[in-house]
This record gives sequence, C-alpha cells and structure tokens, in this order.
Amino acid sequence: MTTSTTNPVILQCTAPGGGPWSTCQLQLCKQEQTGRRLQGAGGGCTPINLSCPFVSGVASCNVTGKVKPDTTYDITSTAVKSDGVRMSTTGPQGTYTLPLFP
Repeated sequence: MTTSTTNPVILQCTAPGGGPWSTCQLQLCKQEQTGRRLQGAGGGCTPINLSCPFVSGVASCNVTGKVKPDTTYDITSTAVKSDGVRMSTTGPQGTYTLPLFP
C-alpha cells in the first residue's frame, strides 16, 4: 500500500502474486488515543471500507471525503479474485495520514 506520488488522497494497492486479482479491499481504521482507558472488543474502530478495481496490477482508491486531514489511520488490505470468494492473505499495511492542505 502506497500513497500516489502526485495526489495524497489516492491510496494505491499493488496486486500480489498468484493472480489474476480483480479488486483490492481496503479497511482504514482511525487510530484512537486510548491513554489508560480500556477499549471494547472491537477496539473502538468504525472502519472505512473501500473496494477498488485493479488496472494493470494497481488499484487506486480515492479517499476524498472519507478521511480527516492530520488523522492517522491503520490500513488493512486484501486482494480479491473475480469470483469474490478467493482472497489473498489479509494483512496490516502500515498507516496513512492525509496531510493538511495549505
């Protein structure tokens, strides 16, 4: 998972081996400042779910209006085959923070 070098609101998912893959499913979860409070079993996250088609091995997901600037989100991604059933291994992809625009 990378951010587009020309547009910070575009997250790009690269297809893993073992394709062909149809879509990249992303889940963004806002990092919570927990301090000493205990969170519930769900971790307090209301996920932002996106599904973006692969084009030439890259899926570009536009997060305009879905994320808040200067807020950090954990990213999980999964590649899905065209049957909608077979999926790649799901895994954490680091974090994403939309910069403040001047």
